[in-house]
Amino acid sequence: MKKMLELLITRLIKFRAMSPLLLLVAVFISSETTAAGGPTYVCSPDQSIGFEYNESSGSWQSFARDGGDEVLLIDQGPRSWRITVIGAAEGTTFDCKISEMSNAVVHCLHESGTTLIEFDEDALRYTVSLVTGYAFNWYINEGKVTPMMAIGQCVTTNW
Repeated sequence: MKKMLELLITRLIKFRAMSPLLLLVAVFISSETTAAGGPTYVCSPDQSIGFEYNESSGSWQSFARDGGDEVLLIDQGPRSWRITVIGAAEGTTFDCKISEMSNAVVHCLHESGTTLIEFDEDALRYTVSLVTGYAFNWYINEGKVTPMMAIGQCVTTNW
């Protein structure tokens, strides 16, 4: 198992420009949850686009980035799919359901209704869409949340 863990971490580091420590933590957590159930997927972003607030100019600017700092752990719990975000500022809870079009596609909506994650178990790809932060600045201070979309790939920790 140690050799498989090393292989997985090495593959993820080479595949994406991710922090080795962040990946190690994600893989460790996923190995703990894998023992309890079905497959667990470790996912990291390839690219993201969006808008961020520039405090010095007081305006919103677009951005495009490769990689990212957050790792998703996606696994199928006893009753439903669940997602854990490693590297996020605060904990995140998602309600997930299987797509009506394909059993391999999982739709997960954050409890606030502002973030949608779609994961395809066959393709091992995902998208994240965060739609708040610009129009709803009465709810969150302007610039504290960045509207964005990210795409990424996953590897399974099933050995």
